[in-house]
Formats: sequence, structure tokens, C-alpha cells
Amino acid sequence: MKAGSKRGKKARGKVRSGPKQGVKKSPALKVLSFLCAHEKATVALLILIFLLQGATSNLTKSVTYDEHSKMLLSGRNYLVKGRFVGAYIDNPPLLKVIGSSIALLADPSLMVDVNYDNEREFSNNALFWARMFILVLGCAGGALLFAFTKRIYGVEAGFISLFLYCFSPTVLAHASLFTVDYGSAFFFLAVIFLFEEYLRKPSPQNQVKVGVVLGLAQLVKFNLVLLYPILIILFCAIKYPLVLKAPNSEKWLFALRSAMAIGLIFAISLLVLNVGYLFHGSMWPLNHGVYVKYGFKSSFVQSFAQNDLINWVPLPLPAYYVVGIDFAKMNMERGMSHYFMGLKSRGGWWNYFLVAWLVKTPIPLQIIFIWALLWGLTGSRKERKDLLMFIPLVVVVVWMSILNRMNYGIKYMLPAYPFIFAYCGRVVESLKGGSRKLSAVFLALCILYMSSTLLSWPHHLEYFNSIAGGPDNGHKYLLDSNLDWGQNKFFIQEYKKDRNVVVDPYCLFAEGTMALGVNYANDLFYMDMLDCHTWLTRNYPVTEKVAHTWWIYEVPPPIDHLDLGSMHVDTYASHSVDCHTMCDDSREDLILVVHGNISFTLETDDKTDNSIIFDVWDNYNCRLMEIYIDGDHVGYLKGAGKRPGWFSYSLPVQKSHSSDGKITVMLTHKGNTCAGWDVSDVRTVHRYV
Repeated sequence: MKAGSKRGKKARGKVRSGPKQGVKKSPALKVLSFLCAHEKATVALLILIFLLQGATSNLTKSVTYDEHSKMLLSGRNYLVKGRFVGAYIDNPPLLKVIGSSIALLADPSLMVDVNYDNEREFSNNALFWARMFILVLGCAGGALLFAFTKRIYGVEAGFISLFLYCFSPTVLAHASLFTVDYGSAFFFLAVIFLFEEYLRKPSPQNQVKVGVVLGLAQLVKFNLVLLYPILIILFCAIKYPLVLKAPNSEKWLFALRSAMAIGLIFAISLLVLNVGYLFHGSMWPLNHGVYVKYGFKSSFVQSFAQNDLINWVPLPLPAYYVVGIDFAKMNMERGMSHYFMGLKSRGGWWNYFLVAWLVKTPIPLQIIFIWALLWGLTGSRKERKDLLMFIPLVVVVVWMSILNRMNYGIKYMLPAYPFIFAYCGRVVESLKGGSRKLSAVFLALCILYMSSTLLSWPHHLEYFNSIAGGPDNGHKYLLDSNLDWGQNKFFIQEYKKDRNVVVDPYCLFAEGTMALGVNYANDLFYMDMLDCHTWLTRNYPVTEKVAHTWWIYEVPPPIDHLDLGSMHVDTYASHSVDCHTMCDDSREDLILVVHGNISFTLETDDKTDNSIIFDVWDNYNCRLMEIYIDGDHVGYLKGAGKRPGWFSYSLPVQKSHSSDGKITVMLTHKGNTCAGWDVSDVRTVHRYV
């Protein structure tokens, strides 16, 4: 044992060794050597800096969209009802329950109601401690990444990976929020870390460790089901040389033992998964009465449930897990509002995550990663241990880019980030030649990388690099959780204290100072609506930006304004027709344009560009309201969205029409496909954009 221990220490000593004797150390290696001499203190210091950045940023951020409903509300319901049901079952319960329990300890009133009155107090108390739970998990993830990289590439590489991790804006942003996104990255790395240990030292203890953590990962996020094929691919890739060396008579035996070993790991993980759901509905077949009554929503699960050859087979999965998978697949199939470089879609784009990584990752990190790739993949430097980095990385990228298409944000790529940081550690090998130029370049990149993150505090979520033009221009590429997740309400509240500001004027025209979130300014959540906010964004410039995500507009009074409700209704049409969703039946004074037309005159400014803005009732089934200005057909009103309601529709006025300071407008409705349109107000305004 002593001899083996000495050999182990000697081997580890070789991993830690720097350049060969006689080669003068470069400045970068001197720094790394100093850090190696104070390994524990350096790791602790970097993780402490990570913790401080996240905790202080946490205090400035309001509750995000997912934290309230999908996390706290769901977690509270799980704890109160004792069942894993609710509106938001698109992710498993583990992190929700733990974080919500911590929030309830900080504020027991949440046991009764999660609808908080004082959002700042709520965010600084209950939500703060729920977020701190994820942040502590982030600190553990940093330590785990260091240990993983150190084991694969050496201690110097471990320091590089940990440094890149602790100053990553994306990691800091999501490790500071109470969501499942960072948790998925942590458990993804933990499973690969333990599996690598099992491959080096196969033993029942290591096998159980992998199985337990793999099962816990399935209780964090449904996407982590990817770990099962990843472990199979890794096992085959790492063990393949041993198969080749084995005698022909033993190859089948080796394959059988390997399959049994992996199968046992998977069986343990399924046991943990069922324990996590308290075995509710375990071993139910897909044709079970409860499932039939529920009615699967996704075509993916329906294809299995309707197959008589397999739908009777008992599933070793909890019922709520199966329903959650179905719910998540339904959302994936139906699609949601996705935004990418000015375009909106329900289907997503294959290059979304590539572009997202390019614009949201600090440029120094991109250079270091390319440097490591060029160094590690050229010549004879390729090593089998690199597969531990590339297989998980490639599977995640391919899954998210081609097979998934859930383009909600870079957060879905978080499981791949630790492997990028770890592989970046390979650059240390290129520094061991003693080149002072390379060393200076590397140190400069590290300083620039750290500075870019520190200067972005506390807006880590909003970070965009200089290629994208910084966070103020990030909307040109990405929206939603990449930029605005509802986290900056405190900043706009502070801004409007001494100002008369209308926050989010929705879809209707309003005068004065307007504050509009960047998602709403780009109509992200109104993909089915006709330019809900373009009356504002296409006529008036942004005068100021608050916390990168709130756009400020100044809207002067209109040039002319006509209230059509003051006109004689019986001259045109009344609400004697059955409105349903075609008109606002609570407003008897309004004009209902149906099977006819109305005309009116408005003043314009012949010295500037003008627009005409109509306030109309959303008639999403009707496409036949045509607009004429001075006898010229200029456009038509079409349905704005899924639900009936008022919105303002903006249409530019050509200078040729406003040359005499007046325009004559005619609205006409023809056809039998709908009841008509309610129109309340019409304005002409200056167009500054």
C-alpha cells in the first residue's frame, strides 16, 4: 500500500509539473506556479469573489418571470398539497421544493399566498434566500469544475478553468437566480465527474455514486435525460481500446459485463427518480385509466400511448414525471414566441445558440477557447481524455440546435459551459515553452476578461460583448432571458420616482413619457398581434435606456385628434348586430364599421413626416377593413391577436398626402366573413423615426 501510495504521489507530481528544467518560466507560468503553491487559498478566494458578485447583484434584481410562477408558486403548491401538480410541471420538483422551503423559512406567510404586495421586500427576503441556495450550488459547481479539470489536465489548467468560470457573466447571471437552469449545469457536470471516476476506478461504491447523482439530475430538469446516451457514448469511447486488446473469446464477455454495469447505474438512477416522486404512479402503463382520463397532449407521448403493442407495458417512471415529459414536449411541439436577429418564429433556428454564444460570451474567452482547440487538436496532442469534454459538449449543442429548437435563451446551453472552461485549461500546455509573447497575450486576455465582467455588474444577465455592441444593442440579436427577464423593475421604479412616467402603455396610444420593456418594444410576447407597440416604436425615438432593458420615449400631443364616438352612430351602423368578439359591446357610442364606409378629415404637418394612428377593437377573424387616404388605397387593418381587445394601429402618411396640411381618410368594410370593426379614436402625429 505504501509503495502504491508513493507511486500515486509521484504520478500526481508529474501532472503538476511545469516546464522542463533549464527552460525559463514565462510570466504566466510564474503566476500559475504561485497559485499552485497556495492551491486551497486561491480556490477559496476565486469562489468567494464569485459568491460576492452573485450575492450583491442578487440584491439589485427584482423577481423574474420564472422565479415567481414556475419556481416559488409551484414549490409552495408541492409543499402545501403534498402532490406534484400545478400549472407549471414543465420541470421536475427537486430544486423547486428545496428553494421554496428555504423561502418559506425566511417568510412563513408564503405558505398562504405567494402574491406579494411589496416586491422589493419580497425580493430582499424570501426570494433572496431562495436565490442564495442556487448561488451556493454555483460555488460548489466552481469547486467541482476545478477538481474535474485538475484531474484531467493538471492543477494549472484547473486554475484557468475556475478563473473563467468565476468571471463568466452567463454563469453568474443564472447562478444568482432561483431557477432550474444553473442547477441543470451543476448536476450535468457532477454526473460526468463521477462517471469519469468510475471509469478510472470501477467499484460498486463509485457505481452507486453515479447512479444516485444521475437520478437526482432527472429530478432537476427533463433535458438531463440526455445524460443517459452521453454516458453510453462515453463508456464505449473510453473503453474501446480495452475491447481491441482483449482476446476474441473474451470480447463478448467484456461487452456483457459493460452492459450490466451501465444497466445497474441506470437502474439506481430510476430508483432515485421514483423516490423523489414518492413512487406515485410508478409502474403504471400508458393505457392506465388515470393517463386515459388525463389525455396526453404531445404527439410524442401519444404515439406510444396509442400503440397497442407497447402501451400495456408497466413503466418504471412516476406518473407525474411522465405527465411532465408530456407537458414539456407539448410546449416544444406547439412552439412559443421565439426572437432572433429581428425575426419572430415558433419553430426556432438551427444557428440560434451559436450566434447567442458568439454575442453573449466575452471575446477574450472565445479567443482562449479557439487557442485551446488549435493547440489540442493539431499534431499529436489529441488525447482520449479530450472525449470527456467534447462528447458532452457536442451532444448538448446538437440536441439544442437541431433536435430541440427551444430558442428561449442561452440558459439552455449552460450544461455545456463547464466543459468549455475545462478545455480552455489546455492553453497552459502552450505556455510551457517559455514564450514571453504568448504569456503576455494570455495574461492580457485574462485581465480583459475579468474587467469586462466586473464592469458589467450588476447586469450580468444583460451582458453582450462588443461584437454585439454591448447590452444596449443586444436586442438586435436576442431577447427574452438573454436580455430582459423582468429583473430590472427596481431600476424603473427608482427612475420614475420624481417623474411622471407611464410604464408599459400596452397597445394603446398615450401621451407623455413612456417606459417600455425591451421585450415589449419588440413585440416578443405579441407574436400573433399586428405590431402591438409599433404606434410607439415606429414614430418616436428612444430618448434614454434604464438598466439596458427599459426604453424611454417622449410622446408629444398629436397634431389632430378625432373621437369617432362623437359622430352620429346611426349614420353608419349600430351595435344591433351580435358582437361576440367582433366589437366592444360595452361602448354603444362607438362607430362599428360594417358593410359600408366612413370618411373624415384630419390636419397634418406639411413640414415633417406624419403618421395616422387608429384605436380599434381587435377583430382577429376579420381582414377586410381597408384604409384610403385622399382616395389612395394605403393599407388595411388586420387582426391583432388571439384575444379581443383594443390596440392602436399606426400607418405612415406619405408627404404627398399631407402637402396641403390636411388628409381625407376613408375606412371601408366589405364582405360577409365578419361583423365589422369598432373604431374609437383617430389621430395624426409627428413621425420622428
